[in-house]
Amino acid sequence: MHDHDLASSYRLLDVGPGASPAEIRRAYLLLVNVWHPDRFEHDAELRTRAQEKLQAINLAYEAVRDAPLAGAPAGEASVVDAGVGDPGSATEPGTAPEWAALGRRLTANPGRLRSDGEGLAWSGIANLNQFVEGLRAYHRALRLDPRLVEAWHGLGRAHLAIGKTDEAILAFEEALKVTHDHAGVWLDLGSAYADRGRHPAAAGAFREVVRLRPHDADAWYALGSACTRNGEMEDATDSYRQAVRLRPDLAEAWHALGVALAFPGPEGRVDPEEALAAFREAVRLRADLAPAWQGLGATLSGLRRHDEAIEALQQAVRLEPESVEAWYSLGVACRYALHTRAAHVVREAYARLKRLSPSHATRLRELLPYSTRLSLLAFPPRPGSQAVAQG
Repeated sequence: MHDHDLASSYRLLDVGPGASPAEIRRAYLLLVNVWHPDRFEHDAELRTRAQEKLQAINLAYEAVRDAPLAGAPAGEASVVDAGVGDPGSATEPGTAPEWAALGRRLTANPGRLRSDGEGLAWSGIANLNQFVEGLRAYHRALRLDPRLVEAWHGLGRAHLAIGKTDEAILAFEEALKVTHDHAGVWLDLGSAYADRGRHPAAAGAFREVVRLRPHDADAWYALGSACTRNGEMEDATDSYRQAVRLRPDLAEAWHALGVALAFPGPEGRVDPEEALAAFREAVRLRADLAPAWQGLGATLSGLRRHDEAIEALQQAVRLEPESVEAWYSLGVACRYALHTRAAHVVREAYARLKRLSPSHATRLRELLPYSTRLSLLAFPPRPGSQAVAQG
């Protein structure tokens, strides 16, 4: 390969001629993580461009890995010859804090990309290039000052924005090796642990947040969620109570408190009346919160207040017509209601469940009196039934 082509490969990977194999490998993996075509499955044009970019990255890596240039000390050219300046500025950053500040600016709009279950949706390919440069800026900052907490924290958050949770966790953990008392890092680390299903670790991280920020309602809510997933129901309930005490308008925390009190599992304590109060407060604050209506209805049904339960559950299925749990709870409440109108709603609930979850439909049918089961077979609900809407 000609020296000019080899120099171009170094520039593409953003490493200097004296970079170590480990530095070259890290630079290569950073680009592969961002430009992998699987992130663009939803957009054929972007996927094609990502494939072309990844091919160039692979070729550059092979060239640099197999034929490193001699000369500059390791890492020197990666900063001096980076070619990434502060947009709108005539000078490049030089100190670690300046590089970290540039990284923050270049990765400051994660709203431009989002995880949609299939890949990353971007408003334009230029945003991706900018984001890569932001990641590089953080790496430059950390080469200059490996103890710069702001750079580790920013790098972790940038990795989270592109779905690289494991890399984010490593960055957050490095930040906490420098300083243990950084609430923002603990909060992001807890969220990353939760994304990975590491709920005991997430609960531990959120406990550090509330130790440092005892008046942060969102942190208490996050701790409650982690404790719930970890089966620590007493701690979860206490955390949700603390969240709503600090922020009475947090509807999601009221809903979570209701769930913890009404359906605590074997490790918790049932308190249906307090649960009802929590669910009612949740739907008062957010009338569109379908899971809170479902929790309210299911709790009322468990207290044999079936008519009230039906009203709440009908609201739940209006808001969330595809909710299996809401339709099943509605069918159960109607099963035990005394008025004849409930029989029509049972039939609609059964029909919906047959489509959404046949196993739930079977469970509901087995709860019904024999005569009702026969009617479901002999007189199935008509398509487009309005039983719920009329309720």
